[in-house]
Amino acid sequence: MFSRVRSSRGFASTSRPTIAGALLPVDRSALARDIASAGALGVTGDVVCQFFIERRSWQHSDPAQRFDVRRAVALGAFGCAYLGTFVHFLYKTYSPIVLTVASRLPAGGVRGALLHSESASHSFACALADNVHCGTVYIPSFYLAAGVMQGESLSDSASTLRREWLLTYATCSTYWVPFMACVFKFVPPSGRVRVVAAANLVWSTIIDFIAHRGHDDCERTGLSREQSPRDVV
Repeated sequence: MFSRVRSSRGFASTSRPTIAGALLPVDRSALARDIASAGALGVTGDVVCQFFIERRSWQHSDPAQRFDVRRAVALGAFGCAYLGTFVHFLYKTYSPIVLTVASRLPAGGVRGALLHSESASHSFACALADNVHCGTVYIPSFYLAAGVMQGESLSDSASTLRREWLLTYATCSTYWVPFMACVFKFVPPSGRVRVVAAANLVWSTIIDFIAHRGHDDCERTGLSREQSPRDVV
């Protein structure tokens, strides 16, 4: 993916990939595949969550227990826009970022390991960079964007984000950091988004369940999202 000169030990010796060089040129066919797979798996994850975890059905007397088509479409659209498009480009920046940071470290084993783009240390550092992105960008984007697309108010979506951020981030870190370290180590750059999209089928079910675990109770009782039944003592 990157053009670089390596020493006999496999380290980048005279040049390092840049973020601009990593992002361009755009492979439109790969981008289209990533968007399609991310969207389809996003919808699939929500369908699994609604039918098999929340036990919803197509025709139920309780509206809170009916299958929510708008919600499934919203999560599919979020998958297309975020994982299929934004993350398609984001993943390409991690290795240049790690190499740039490592080049500024004092000489030693850690610096050398991080500068070796095929090392386990480099892959783990990329996974940690992704974990920072998840906590600061992905999780807020999911709760706010997906919530609004489902018809919730921005204040209700923000309330859910505040209430569920810590649990979501802890779960996200446990699930994704080891997985992403393996992805950056073993999966070629061109296939990473699709591998993550497949793993995201499981993750979508997890975060979907966390995001909506208090929603049905609110619908039944008429409480606002700021005061779900689990918050009432």
